[in-house]
Amino acid sequence: MISDKTSKQLSIDGVVKKKYFFKKGVKMLMRGLPKTYLSKPVVIDFYGTNTWAELAVLSKWSRLGYMGVWVDTFHKKLWTDKRRVFKANNLPSKIRDILEVNKKGCWDVIIWKGKEIKFIETKGIPSNDRIRETQAIFLQKMLLQGFKLSDFLIAEWDYRSEWVNFPG
Repeated sequence: MISDKTSKQLSIDGVVKKKYFFKKGVKMLMRGLPKTYLSKPVVIDFYGTNTWAELAVLSKWSRLGYMGVWVDTFHKKLWTDKRRVFKANNLPSKIRDILEVNKKGCWDVIIWKGKEIKFIETKGIPSNDRIRETQAIFLQKMLLQGFKLSDFLIAEWDYRSEWVNFPG
């Protein structure tokens, strides 16, 4: 399932990879946010808004009827969009339970519709982003808890000058 191509580059066999293309956005200065957010790549989402790739992927799934959050493990925040931090006690109980025990290595985006839950890891091609060991361990833990590989998606994103419309 998990193959180690180099000591820093992991690949997860069996997890679907989906390509997302975004227009390049401009850096966002937002009052009250740590400066570390300035180093994150900015994209223009499907609504024409400057945002981070994790939230752009989340907004695409929201258009398909899913609720969700970006699990910003670095800053210990849950985002629904670039202006709203989500309170953990508002999460469905199953997701809240997962995050209480398994926050380390959690995938970037968690979406849900009814009882269906999916985990999405965004990986930017421009920044040469790769799956980390903690993310592979998180996947293994979730599979042991009864989730299936089909509940996981790697969203590989890149910049493109024209819009490309993909479902989900």
